[in-house]
Amino acid sequence: MSKVASCIWNLVLMAGALLALALGLALLGGGYDSHLDMLNHLAPGIIGGQLLSATLAATGARKVRKIALSLCLCGVFMTSLRLAPELWAAASAPRSPARAGQMVRLLDWNVWVKNVDPEGSAALIRRYRPDVITLQEAEAAGAGVPARLSDAYPYRARCRGCDIYILSRWPIRRWDAEVDSWNRGSGRPATTVWAEIAPPGQAPFTVVTTHYDHPNTHSRQAAQRAYLAALLTAFDPETTVFAADMNLTPWSFAMQRQDSAIPLQRVTRALASWPARLDSGRAFPLPLLPIDHVYAGAAWKVVSVQRGARGGSDHYPIIATLTR
Repeated sequence: MSKVASCIWNLVLMAGALLALALGLALLGGGYDSHLDMLNHLAPGIIGGQLLSATLAATGARKVRKIALSLCLCGVFMTSLRLAPELWAAASAPRSPARAGQMVRLLDWNVWVKNVDPEGSAALIRRYRPDVITLQEAEAAGAGVPARLSDAYPYRARCRGCDIYILSRWPIRRWDAEVDSWNRGSGRPATTVWAEIAPPGQAPFTVVTTHYDHPNTHSRQAAQRAYLAALLTAFDPETTVFAADMNLTPWSFAMQRQDSAIPLQRVTRALASWPARLDSGRAFPLPLLPIDHVYAGAAWKVVSVQRGARGGSDHYPIIATLTR
């Protein structure tokens, strides 16, 4: 390599190292600025880029190598501070054995307005045999999913004119729905559906679902999170279950604040659920981001939480089996 080319390469390595450091600082800055916190959703990709920069830094000149590698590793360390708590929680999450007569299996799924196979998606749900189903984007093509489940899940709650459902194979004692009316002056920022479900011979429990906006700079997701945290205080914190497409990753400060504000415990840990498909409908090879979540009250113990198979949606279903 010529002297000029070597100089240019070393400058590139230093620029990459400075970027790796800047991104690490920006992720931590997300605790103070919501715009920076949006970068935290990309933390797994960012740490991959930082590690690549660190690998390339080893090819630089001696002085450049030391400085660039140090900067890259500082960036990796700061990014790992965002990722490590969730990964540790996933690795150490307690599991309880199922107890006959006290088990509930809930399936949460954004079935996508562009669902490419509603019939296959409904068949996939049947395969998991959930007791309760929470659905989002069940309109347009996605509406074909709940329509094909009416025989096995005759009890349902939904809001008129919206795309959020709760389906149950057990009777629903009472339910209600609130439609987003942010643009009509009431300040209600999220559509929500809740249902009190009464399994035969068991105490009833409440299921709540919603669908958050994407966390962009013009989103009202922060208002939705605050609204749901307040709404959930109206239900029994011991037995309520909250499941939804939240468009939130667990290494964001926004999710951290939600975990503190909601009177329930999140049972989904680092479980990637999106994307299953591209917007064109073509299958995507692997899910990257955990944005679909389930919370449960203190009375519930976790038997298992798993990601389902790919269906016709751009999300994967999440199946949580709980016991009490």
